[in-house]
Amino acid sequence: MVVKIRFEPDKEILVGETPEGRRITLRILEDMSPMELMLTALGSCAAIDLFKALSLRGVNIQSIEIELSGKPAKEDESNHIGEVLMTYTITAQNVTRKEVEEIVQQSLNRYCSIAIALKRSINVKLNSVVLRKMKTR
Repeated sequence: MVVKIRFEPDKEILVGETPEGRRITLRILEDMSPMELMLTALGSCAAIDLFKALSLRGVNIQSIEIELSGKPAKEDESNHIGEVLMTYTITAQNVTRKEVEEIVQQSLNRYCSIAIALKRSINVKLNSVVLRKMKTR
């Protein structure tokens, strides 16, 4: 995996680009910070894993939302994150909260590459799961 970052100070932007031409442009004072992007990457990876696992089980999914909260590390006063709490809200049918919690734990421990990489230095943990039943018509 290769990503090239180009900083353009005169435009106050950062551009990240892959060899295949996929890119993201960040306006330094307006868009997400690198730490917010890291949390976004973790949440995106976890949401995709959960969606795939639930779909394979035949679960009807309307939505998955994950709120990620980065807590500062206690041992230093920098803005180093020591813990990430993840709160999932899933609207679905044909699944129990316990099943969702088990899938989430598997994802965070075995499948989500971002969570696995971050767990080497950050405590990434499930805070809670809220399961909402879909409204039937």
